[in-house]
Amino acid sequence: MTKDRSGLADAEGGVATLFAPDMEALEEGDAVPLDGDELMHVRSLRLRPGDGVQLTDGRGGRWAGRVAALERRSASITLGTAMRSAPDYALDLWAPVGHKDRSLWLVEKAVEIGVRTICFVEFAGSRSVADAGRSDAFSERARRRAIAALKQCGGSRLPVISIGRGLAECLEALDEDRVRWLVDLRGSPVAGVARETGRGPLTVAYWGRRVA
Repeated sequence: MTKDRSGLADAEGGVATLFAPDMEALEEGDAVPLDGDELMHVRSLRLRPGDGVQLTDGRGGRWAGRVAALERRSASITLGTAMRSAPDYALDLWAPVGHKDRSLWLVEKAVEIGVRTICFVEFAGSRSVADAGRSDAFSERARRRAIAALKQCGGSRLPVISIGRGLAECLEALDEDRVRWLVDLRGSPVAGVARETGRGPLTVAYWGRRVA
């Protein structure tokens, strides 16, 4: 990991990303308060006043900023100019409820890809998984893991995560005009399927007993 006084603090030498969901009423030059996990993140990166950062609201918005103050229990960022918003890929992922650690790993990778929603579905083959993420506590862990992954990869779109929905419920809510892929090791290569289906809103379902 590299770092200098301008706020370079990741493996690629890019500016560190901080999560700030409440940005609607703020303007350039305003102070963005940080506490909790974001304050811990600033401290772990050893940022100091004057260091540059990137802020994201998790909905595609990105802003430049600089560390203005760093106290024992709080910190603040001076909000800079708005940056180009990240594209919305309209990509939704369905995966079977599975082993908690593997499901959290899947959340990380989905964030890196830019998935818009993640739905953990109760497929018939996943109901027997004992150590599965179905609880409210797991939902909160998944959200925090997604935020951490968003900051790590420098992204700006946080997926909406839903837990333990039934397959019939998901299918009923699915728009008819959406492109639908069912992922299976025995299926056709993705590149060929993409050429056949074309572009458009895409729902990808992984069908299996557990997340591999």
